[in-house]
Amino acid sequence: MSNEQPIAEGPTDDSDRLVQRIVDRISPDDRYLRVELIAVVVLAIAGVLTAWAALQSAKWSGEQAIHFSEAGANRSESTRLDGRAAALVVLDAQAFFQWGQASQSEAIEAGLAGAEPPDPTVYDPNNPTLSGYFFAIFREEFKPRVRTWLDGGGPSNPIGTSPFVPYEEYLAESVPQAAEATGLSQIADEKATEARSDNQNSDNYVFTVVILASVLFFAGVSTKMRSHASQNFMVILAIVLLAWAVVRLMVLPIHPIP
Repeated sequence: MSNEQPIAEGPTDDSDRLVQRIVDRISPDDRYLRVELIAVVVLAIAGVLTAWAALQSAKWSGEQAIHFSEAGANRSESTRLDGRAAALVVLDAQAFFQWGQASQSEAIEAGLAGAEPPDPTVYDPNNPTLSGYFFAIFREEFKPRVRTWLDGGGPSNPIGTSPFVPYEEYLAESVPQAAEATGLSQIADEKATEARSDNQNSDNYVFTVVILASVLFFAGVSTKMRSHASQNFMVILAIVLLAWAVVRLMVLPIHPIP
């Protein structure tokens, strides 16, 4: 008789279970793969939108700087013209006062002498008068205003006691620098308003970048979680924040890119 023992063929039941457990351990879970795929898609979209939002924020910041610079330039020019207009008003007032004194003195002297008073609006080099001299040095923009005042009766003019009344009409007719200063001041205000709006747009895009950074964080962390519940929570949170960021980007103004 042979003493050889028969060799068992095939794995035992315990060996089968052990191998199966090892295979289950090293084989990827389909559910985990789905979560990872969703996270990758979210990361890709969030990355592109982050770059876009950062670019728009930079563009609006540049626009803000340009508008603030234009506002400052217009404000400076308005201040310069306003100062020049004030100086011209003082010049006209002083010249008119001296001309009026000279005209009155000459009229009194002519009355005492029984003669006709000289024309205060005419300067004759052959027979010069002080009133004629002062009228001759009036600014060209101011002379028509004085003539109109004299034609209306001069000191007895019912619409005003001097060419400076009404003051708004005097500025409009004789001091164009005042209107220019006002116009430039209004432009400066408009540019400053646009700059503040640009700054708000830039801030809105920066805040969107912060939201997208949170999306990148939560989506990236989700693939490191061992618990299915934790993975789902992180992915869902990332998706919700991404949707919020997308809605914000859709309503924010877009700066043209050359």
